[in-house]
Amino acid sequence: MINSNSRYAQSPLITVVDDDGHDIQVITSTQQKPFVFTYVWHSIMGNERIDNIAYAYYGDGTLWWKIADGNPEILDWSNLVVGSMIRIPGI
Repeated sequence: MINSNSRYAQSPLITVVDDDGHDIQVITSTQQKPFVFTYVWHSIMGNERIDNIAYAYYGDGTLWWKIADGNPEILDWSNLVVGSMIRIPGI
């Protein structure tokens, strides 16, 4: 089941049969659209975590993936460097 806050919440699903004959639902890709967004800059302070930052901006820590999507150059979110700048999309 896909949570209503998920980036996949509005994605189309299809049912396929796996190797064992079970029906499973999979997400299908939609037509690609240009990726454009508005954002604000956030300077990392102290021991911030991406979920805490998401809560501060969106009121929901589970929306951390929006921040991750807006900063694809960051591969490891477990060690944010104090003073580094990240983009906060959709503010």
